[in-house]
Amino acid sequence: MHAVPSDSGTAYPVTDNVAWLWTVCMERDRADGAESLAAHECREAVVRVLDHRPDAAWVARRIAREALGRWRVGGEATGATVLVLSELVTNAVQHALPRVVMHVCYLRGSQRLCVGVTDGGPAHRPGQWNSSRSEDECGRGLRIVRGFADAHGVRCHASGTTRWARISAV
Repeated sequence: MHAVPSDSGTAYPVTDNVAWLWTVCMERDRADGAESLAAHECREAVVRVLDHRPDAAWVARRIAREALGRWRVGGEATGATVLVLSELVTNAVQHALPRVVMHVCYLRGSQRLCVGVTDGGPAHRPGQWNSSRSEDECGRGLRIVRGFADAHGVRCHASGTTRWARISAV
């Protein structure tokens, strides 16, 4: 366990989901008999606790763009990754309990990115601003994730839920 800063500056203890995220993102390749997972080692990673607020998606996009720029990920892959991450964060803030933790991992060898968002589990009622939105503004997030991700899924665990997606970096 290590401390991760939140966007408000407070450090929170967070279990290290990066190794798990990397393993899950590569599971399909392993099932298909691809080369060793060691060739797809997580080269770079960002883990950040976000405040459970409507602007969390904006903060996540900014952090992801900065990291992807440092990692020299191309514009199209950056756009897809930022959009998928934004959808996952928005869904966590709208439909889940706090805490929201974003994970972005760049996989060596496979030229893939894994993104994940961990939340506190399902909320009993939607976020306060969600009820003011019209029907045509909701329900597109999973279609966006499916459209840009090579693979995606959900992991439920004792501390909440992690939704993840794997995206080509080329």
